[in-house]
Amino acid sequence: TTSEVRDMRASRGESGSGIQAGDVLVDVATELWANDEWTVNFNIHTKTAAGPLNQARFTDAPGYAFFFTGDWQQAGWWIRSELGFQVYQTFWTDYPQNDGILANVAVRKNWQKNTLHGGVRSFTGYFESVGKAPGDRAVIGEFRYERELTHGVAQLGWTHGLRDYPFSYLNAGYRLWLD
Repeated sequence: TTSEVRDMRASRGESGSGIQAGDVLVDVATELWANDEWTVNFNIHTKTAAGPLNQARFTDAPGYAFFFTGDWQQAGWWIRSELGFQVYQTFWTDYPQNDGILANVAVRKNWQKNTLHGGVRSFTGYFESVGKAPGDRAVIGEFRYERELTHGVAQLGWTHGLRDYPFSYLNAGYRLWLD
């Protein structure tokens, strides 16, 4: 890996050697209102990050977020919207953190043993206004298909940056039920 790729992906380092510890993630959701179809929560999310700052960290940056979540369910459809404020640490010494509005929407449809997921995630920070690198007005699209099988769930997904997120990837997996 080059320094440029390391910095863009905020990965551990160029060599990848050494010992790495994990992150600590804490989420608290408080239900504000609910009925048979709607639920509204207030969420607090915080996390630490592993690795020294000068190696651009191995995993996501430490940060915190406060946001409201609204869920609606009816006839096999599920829709979620999130709106709030997010802060995270950067590896730039002149701008050690970024913060801004997060807004996400997701839709899920269940039928028989199938599930389709689709969604858009976004974040608007302030780095673009101070001339820093792209990625500060990120919009990311996600799509996933899941099929329930005898002993688990097979899934195939695609994530694609629609703006200020130069990555696109496919993922495939299988969740094995142990009971």
